Amino acid sequence: MRRLVVGVGFLAFVGAAGAQEPTYRSAERLPTPAKLERSGQEIDKMKGTLKQALERLKSARERKDILQVNCVNDKLSAIKGLLKISEEAQANLKEAARQEDEELVNHEFTKISIAGIRVENFRVEVEGCVGEASQYTGETVVDTYIDPNIRSDDPTEEPPETLPPVATERPEPVSGSE
Repeated sequence: MRRLVVGVGFLAFVGAAGAQEPTYRSAERLPTPAKLERSGQEIDKMKGTLKQALERLKSARERKDILQVNCVNDKLSAIKGLLKISEEAQANLKEAARQEDEELVNHEFTKISIAGIRVENFRVEVEGCVGEASQYTGETVVDTYIDPNIRSDDPTEEPPETLPPVATERPEPVSGSE
């Protein structure tokens, strides 16, 4: 009977909160079994995002698109780090649930939830990574414009006009006593 009440309470909570409230803000109101289940789902989503990013990286490498490779690699490193943190937090969450340490359960669940949000943001950024393929399409066209106010003669063709030298003779020195 106790399990039925928890299940009904969980369904009522999910129906009331839905997807409008982030999971980590409702951690204290969720029962521990729900936290365990959601943390597993969140980590599975992170693994899916990691797989997508790896596929995007492979595609960029095959096209030799260095701009996209660098962009995806940057995001990929962050995703891997957050996934590792989340997997460690899930192990701690399971241990805390076994020991019935509700405060630690909430803490670890919150870490996983926040990491999930960050990984989702990185997924969007990976999809936004653009490289050579999207920047350089087609032949380069160069348009030139010559300002009509620029002088028309070419100073490199004729020697420039020289001025006569300044007087080179010095006057005789004058002493103060003469």
